[in-house]
Amino acid sequence: EITSANHHVSEMAQMGLRTLVFAKRMLTEGEFDDLNERMNAAKLFIKDREELLTHVFEDAERDLVILGASGVEDRLQDDAPETIQSLQKAGLKIWVLTGDKQETAISVCQQCEHFTIDMQMEFLVERDSDGCLSQLLSTLDRMNEEAPNLASSAAVQYSRTSTSERAAVNHVHSGLRQSSTRTTKKKFGLVVDGATLDVIFRTDQLKAKFLEACKQCTAVLCCRMAPLQKGKIVQMVKESQKPHPITLAIGDGANDVSMIQEAHVGIGIMGKEGRQAVHASDYAIARFCFLKRLLLVHGRLFYLRLALMVNYFFYKNVVFIGPLFMFVFFSGYSAQPLYAQAYLVLFNTVFTSLPVLIYGIFEQDLLPSTLMAEPALYRDISHNRLLSWSQFLTWFCCGVWHAVILFVGFLLFFAESDFDTDGKTEGLWSFGTLIYTSCIVLVNLKLGLATHFWNAFTHISIWGSILVYIAFILFYSAFMTTIITPTADLYWIAEHILSQPPIWFGLVLVIVTALLPDILIRVIRNALWPSNTLRKQVEEKVGPAQSFAPRRSVKSQAAESDERQSLIRQRTGVRIYGNPTQGREVHL
Repeated sequence: EITSANHHVSEMAQMGLRTLVFAKRMLTEGEFDDLNERMNAAKLFIKDREELLTHVFEDAERDLVILGASGVEDRLQDDAPETIQSLQKAGLKIWVLTGDKQETAISVCQQCEHFTIDMQMEFLVERDSDGCLSQLLSTLDRMNEEAPNLASSAAVQYSRTSTSERAAVNHVHSGLRQSSTRTTKKKFGLVVDGATLDVIFRTDQLKAKFLEACKQCTAVLCCRMAPLQKGKIVQMVKESQKPHPITLAIGDGANDVSMIQEAHVGIGIMGKEGRQAVHASDYAIARFCFLKRLLLVHGRLFYLRLALMVNYFFYKNVVFIGPLFMFVFFSGYSAQPLYAQAYLVLFNTVFTSLPVLIYGIFEQDLLPSTLMAEPALYRDISHNRLLSWSQFLTWFCCGVWHAVILFVGFLLFFAESDFDTDGKTEGLWSFGTLIYTSCIVLVNLKLGLATHFWNAFTHISIWGSILVYIAFILFYSAFMTTIITPTADLYWIAEHILSQPPIWFGLVLVIVTALLPDILIRVIRNALWPSNTLRKQVEEKVGPAQSFAPRRSVKSQAAESDERQSLIRQRTGVRIYGNPTQGREVHL
């Protein structure tokens, strides 16, 4: 019976069915009372509870009599293969953790294109430490000995109804051009079962070798796993290297709760297996295909907005506090303030708060349709690039530069200048008010330079914050200073300085001088080292980014055309008459 059941289970597993074996054991009343007492005692332990429960389960599940086996078709959800392919193109490493039989798991991975026909499959199925280490070492040797690059072959696609001859010829040319200059890395797929993972978890050496092998694999499958093992796998990956990778776990059943809670981001699918995974997750979705939009669109935009907001908060406070720090050296190291007390309170709460809030809500560097169609754009924000130390130091140095320009610029501007009709120079509060005014305008314009998606709310928040500040300072210096501060140091100061034409010239000059390096660096970087995101931004606005392609002479174009025709004729048997870029005639 065991042999027959095993044969049927293997056949059903190879067909991709989810198999289940039914068995029974008759317990006497004494055996049941003993097992029940041991199980209740094991549940009371805080330490080693899982291990004690495992021993009780092993004693209960012995001497079983097989009743039969079943195979149930577990169909993939719609767009599951496309979602996995898109996530792989985005640079995500995908591991499948399942409790299914090995044959069933492999069949499902092939259906969802997690495993492809061009992959070299490696299997880890050992039950002792020495054998497992030996198999890991041999697997690593095979991976290292394989030629890292393979010549890619060109494929010719010809359609008489859906595509024109010109499109077919251009496709041939692009394929041959890529095949002659680009190589394809050998792909490996790794399959490991739960029993082998138990052995790997015992020693750090096996863990290190296992992770080293997994890093060289395109796809990893862990089958016959217990729920607790799924959580251990996620924990092992989280602690594998520095910087530690960000992990995401997605599941739809109660057996996925451990890995969902262990991962940095847990996602539960609302399926027919209950709501345990959803209740334990950070986000809940109705279908697996929604994961693509959740990561490539919402995840990218959330990270983009959050990264700039964090850096911008540091930047604007450096610009705000920098002049106060430099003023200390000119005030005899006294406690003399440069700004009025009300200015200190309202800078972050009123005058610069709304623009960054609107940015965090509406900003998007690319349209959602573009991000969905081009998953590789997700790589531009991988490895925490926007919140790296280099980005932080760039914003910090920018803030220091702007603070220096504000303070030194107005210090030199006021050094030997007189703007009053009576020939007197401006005083301390005029100096501080002008620096504060320039700081408000500068930090809002800097955020405007970093904004890609402008809408009505963006314009209102940035220009409105500047206008609100001007209205406030005029009202405050005219009326509120006599009420709040009896000395009236700021009385009529705003109306006085803003009525002087040279002051307006100084404001414009200082702000332009501060922002000019930012603009020049951005223009040079975009012109010489355009990113994939920038190329797509240009395509969205003006069409295909032809301006990034270097111009070539007519002779070089003709020589490349002849070379393409020769490659097509030699490799594919396609003969082209006329200009190949126009695709006048194609013979197969």
